Amino acid sequence: MTMEIRSKLWIEVDGQPVFGRGRRFLLESIDKHGSITQAAKEVNISYRKAWGYIKAMEKRLGFALVDCQAGGKDGGGASLTEEAKQFLKKYRMLEQGIHELVDDRFRKIFGGADNNVSELSCSRSGGMTVPVSAAIGMALAHDITEIRKDEFKGRAFRKGHIVRPDDVEHLQRLGKENLFVLSIQEDEMHEDEAAALIADALKGKGVSVSGEPKEGKLNLVASRRGLLKINTEALRRFNRLGEVMCASLHGNTVVLEGQVVAATRAIPLVVKKAIIEKAVQAVHGWPRVVEVIPMRQPKAGIVITGNEVYHGRIADAFGPIMSRKISELGGSIVGIHYAPDDEKIIEEKLRDLLAQGADLLITTGGMSVDPDDVTRFAIRQLGAKDITYGSAVLPGAMFLIAYLDDPSAARSVPIIGIPACGMYHKTTIFDIIVPRVLAGELIVRDDLAALGHGGLCLHCAECRYPVCPFGK
Repeated sequence: MTMEIRSKLWIEVDGQPVFGRGRRFLLESIDKHGSITQAAKEVNISYRKAWGYIKAMEKRLGFALVDCQAGGKDGGGASLTEEAKQFLKKYRMLEQGIHELVDDRFRKIFGGADNNVSELSCSRSGGMTVPVSAAIGMALAHDITEIRKDEFKGRAFRKGHIVRPDDVEHLQRLGKENLFVLSIQEDEMHEDEAAALIADALKGKGVSVSGEPKEGKLNLVASRRGLLKINTEALRRFNRLGEVMCASLHGNTVVLEGQVVAATRAIPLVVKKAIIEKAVQAVHGWPRVVEVIPMRQPKAGIVITGNEVYHGRIADAFGPIMSRKISELGGSIVGIHYAPDDEKIIEEKLRDLLAQGADLLITTGGMSVDPDDVTRFAIRQLGAKDITYGSAVLPGAMFLIAYLDDPSAARSVPIIGIPACGMYHKTTIFDIIVPRVLAGELIVRDDLAALGHGGLCLHCAECRYPVCPFGK
């Protein structure tokens, strides 16, 4: 025979009962459904009786508990007032504390480990293990799974669910004798609530939050195709707090719509509100930690230089390679021209492509210090400015980038100079820089210098770029 203790708590005003477990269930159900009608059904009373309880409580407590709005679901919406939420929270804390005191006294007087609340769990703060029958009114600390003979396997109770009297039999059928439940104080919040707040603070333009929090975790996904940008300093400040975390893909990665680009979570099961406030403040302002910048679809003009290709001594390999890469970036080719090692002819070909509507110019070959390599001089003659020659990347050390103010274009036209390595290597500096150019970045010397860390290609037998350290 197993002895168990039962305790009941209610609040009176002037000797009249005003609030207890049943009316707590009613308010919690209104808060969950946003409807008095649905709440009344859930607690198995009539709408009229539910409304009578609400008005009686409001009269005796001296403040409004429920706001009603016409036109909501079921003919009218309802929500708890802020005063009701605070009152409800204080009642839960009081009720749980009373249960703990009663259970503790029962254990001391009658003895027996099976008749009382177990010791508080040390692994995750804010929770404790209690018998199912003693968990009424408490919040589940984790999901509870149900497996049935009809091959159903799924969630029977969601984490955070407030255990009701009619849940006890169901939980016992699932083999639950004890439950891990939460004790959340005024200055704390549940991990899922915390996760939603920090995810919203982390996401910036082009990023959305995927689904609902699960075990304090949420994914951030790209809401459009584009270039992923990470504010690394803000991310570092955020992760220094210790009780929250965010892990992301490398910045400057081209991502697709719907792709997971970062994941965040609140680490403790119950986290202090002050920590979440600090976390949100750490990433306050712009740019946010995680953004996806749209990339324009270029209309590229290509000039392939070199006497050997122009005179047909060797077959052109650059044209197919560049055409494929521009296509993968969502762009189109307005023209491919060939030019000998003559800076005037190269300049003319570039001007022809501009006249055809090119908003991105690409030159291949002729980028070394060899006296016959004059491509970069032709680019200067074209009137290009902000010319940067040489990068800290291999392959791609003799890379060039410049910008041309074209009166016929709405923006300055980027000019990319690709050395001969672009013909022999599948992945080069072109693949690192051009997405950033299409996202609207102005690439300068410091940008190319910063690529030295991670700028050495490993020349793997099977190239898996961008799933590799190159350019990261």
